[in-house]
Amino acid sequence: MLKSLVFLLWFFVLAQGIRIQWPWQEASSPSKDEDGTAPLTLRKWLKEETFHLAMQPLWHTSMLVHMSILNVLKQNQLHHNIASMSGASVTGLVAAMWASNPGEKGYAQVFGRNMSRSDCKATCNKYEKFYTNYLESPINSELKGMLSVVPEGELTEHTKNSFDLMKDTVDPPKRRSSYLSWLQYTLYMDFMKVEKTFDDTRIPVAMSGFSQKGADLKTVLMSKGNLHCAILGGLSIPGNTEHVAVHDEYSIIDGFMGDEHGARGYDAIDRAVRPARMLLVGLSDSPSDWRGEILDFSRLKAHADLKQAASIIMAQRLPSDLQKSMNEGNAENVLYKNVMFATHAAWAEALDSTLQLAQPEPSHNVASYYQRLDFARWFPKHVMSDTQPWMHLKQKNKVEHPYSQFIEKQFPTGGWHPEMWEATEAVEVEDKNHILEDPTLHRFHKRFKKTVEEMYGGEEFKEFLNTASAKTLPEVLVIENELKMSPGPNEGPGPI
Repeated sequence: MLKSLVFLLWFFVLAQGIRIQWPWQEASSPSKDEDGTAPLTLRKWLKEETFHLAMQPLWHTSMLVHMSILNVLKQNQLHHNIASMSGASVTGLVAAMWASNPGEKGYAQVFGRNMSRSDCKATCNKYEKFYTNYLESPINSELKGMLSVVPEGELTEHTKNSFDLMKDTVDPPKRRSSYLSWLQYTLYMDFMKVEKTFDDTRIPVAMSGFSQKGADLKTVLMSKGNLHCAILGGLSIPGNTEHVAVHDEYSIIDGFMGDEHGARGYDAIDRAVRPARMLLVGLSDSPSDWRGEILDFSRLKAHADLKQAASIIMAQRLPSDLQKSMNEGNAENVLYKNVMFATHAAWAEALDSTLQLAQPEPSHNVASYYQRLDFARWFPKHVMSDTQPWMHLKQKNKVEHPYSQFIEKQFPTGGWHPEMWEATEAVEVEDKNHILEDPTLHRFHKRFKKTVEEMYGGEEFKEFLNTASAKTLPEVLVIENELKMSPGPNEGPGPI
């Protein structure tokens, strides 16, 4: 049962590339330098001028994928031209992490680097030791540390409700369930030293949330105010996490809905600093699922300011069904190091490969370049055989995750497309419900962080069940016992 507990905790964090051949792409041709002679490679394109970096989300693994890409850019001295960043869902967190701390302090020095324990051996510092143990662990392994906070049955129930938008409307999630969603993000906000406000980041950053008020559905763009609150709201999983009030008019949940490419934050960047070029890093489950569509840039309000875009579209080959099968012990595990190695290898090749020039789109004037990458070339061989049962993802317009039920309800006769919902102007985020001040959240965070540090901070990776934390009561039961002993109304932690 433990093996399946964490599946839906990361279920809606998107990350993988795709390979659909859309009509305007079929007639594409290799691009040339401005003088029309030498092929235009990705490396040359990145060096030419500043660009906005937009990152498409997919499962929890997409955090490591995007951080690895950022490390590739930094190692090749190509990160200096990143003028602004945006993301949705987990890539909103990635954008905030890098914009706050571009690989310079604490765990950010190593997270995403291509390294192993042999690179530092006896001289590994605590960050290198943690990261190399993390790489040796199965994907999503840290989420099992949630069992230090709640009992197994409660965590199981939490996962069952992930992305149940019907329950989200009829029986809104309570604060106690919400803690489990927020903890996995407060952990990385802490580890990566994410700044508290948008104004404090080194690079301008924007992210999105999703507002649902009956039939009024909107993408909420955020680039001002409380960055920590924006992250918790923009990554709140509907069905098991309460909507986060970030503004007088908007309470939000996961921003992927309505910002499927993670690029709409471009509209929220101050025009005075917003570059005229965009690098869009796309992720899909297979080379042919719906996420492989190159963004229709006319869906950005500021598309007239965008002159060029390069879309690097990656098929990660880790569909949610396969990841669930791994957690249940029915498929061989993929390790974090497999994801990191594949990302670094793919981008090492991509940098010096020729960009393809897509045919013009009638809806916008953006010069659109692209490349396609497939992790199948670099993953262990067992991944491809294990993936075969889920190759129904070849249906390019079929949405294969819980979001599909929501889409089918909203569009019973079809007509849905990515970036469907109207987007707001950039709002200034406030923590209207004082979530960040919640003493129970702080206490759970402290226990979860200590557990994760024990799992990865030693000489080798340690499964949760082998930690000292696993041998003591989950923190929520400790709190309940304390409340029984001291039931005063103004004493103890916040609501549980």
